[in-house]
Order: sequence, then structure tokens, then C-alpha cells
Amino acid sequence: MKKLPFLLFIAASIFIILTAPASADTIGFEDVPQSKWNDIGSNYSGVTFTGAIVLSDQTTPPLDTTYYPPHSGNAVMSESYSPTGDRADITASFNTPTNEVSFYYASLSPIWLEAYDASGSPIGEPLEGGIVTGENGFLKFTSSEYNIAYVIIHDTGGFFTVDDFSFNVPVPEPNTMLLLGFGLIGLWGLRKKFKK
Repeated sequence: MKKLPFLLFIAASIFIILTAPASADTIGFEDVPQSKWNDIGSNYSGVTFTGAIVLSDQTTPPLDTTYYPPHSGNAVMSESYSPTGDRADITASFNTPTNEVSFYYASLSPIWLEAYDASGSPIGEPLEGGIVTGENGFLKFTSSEYNIAYVIIHDTGGFFTVDDFSFNVPVPEPNTMLLLGFGLIGLWGLRKKFKK
């Protein structure tokens, strides 16, 4: 009878761990130095940005918040420029594949969000966001599994900004938690065996 509460505790713990939702990381770009255009790179845990800079009302030149208002705070992400003036697509590469990516944006031309797996194959159809100025639009890409290795954000020739970039961080894999649970049950069984 004494072992029933312990087994119920182990079963409940495994159930809670297995059914825990993924947590979302949201990046507002407020903590990147804003005295000049700064490449974002790997300033944030879990994701590396290429082709992206931070703009705000503190940068030189400052962000035009009339057309490109931040969703929160005063800083946004935008595409970077090469020395020849060419704009780059923004790529966000995740350290661990995710199943969902979303962000707010402002753009003078349609904006696209494309998701890819680790082999570079597209996942689903690209999402298109319309022209949005003076306020924020919202794009969200969701996959049925954690297979989004990176996303590319680009427009069709205008200028765009991104704010509150969010992606899911997977909780520990169910197989890992099952292995841990069975290991605990095994240790409990050994304890019982040696007590006799």
C-alpha cells in the first residue's frame, strides 16, 4: 500500500512533463546598442540573425516612427545594407528547430516569411503580409512539428521593420522524460529489492 502513492507521484510527474507546452521567446530588440546601426548577429539566445540591423529613434539616422512604429518599446529590426546600397534578406537561424515563428511588422511593400528545415527544403507555402504603414501587421508561421531550422524575411522592394520577433522553444523531448521516469522507477525498484 505504501508504494501506491509513490507510483502515483511518478506517473503524475511524467504526465505533467510530457504535456507541458513549449515556451515562446519574444525579442523586442531594445537591448541592442542603439547609437548607430548595429548588426544583430547572435546577440540573443537560441537564434542568430543575418542581414539584420537594429533601428530606433536613437540611431543615426533615426527610425521614422510615423511610417514604421515599433510594436513595443522604441527599437525594431530591419534589413541591413551592403556598402553598395543593396538590401539583404533577414535570416533567423534557430539553435534548436522550432515549430512556430511570429512577428509584427511595418512595410511599404508586401513582406514574405519563408520557413525551411535543416536540409534547406521549404516547409509549407511562404506567408505574405500586405503593405502596412503607420501601424503594425502580424505574420505567424506554424508547423505541425519542430522542424523549422531557419526563416527568411524579405519584401518586394520597399523598406520594412520587424518587432517582437517570437519563436517557440521546445521543452525537453518526451523520450528524454520517459527515460528519466523509467530510471526513477528502476531506482525505486532497486531500493525495494535491497531493503528486503
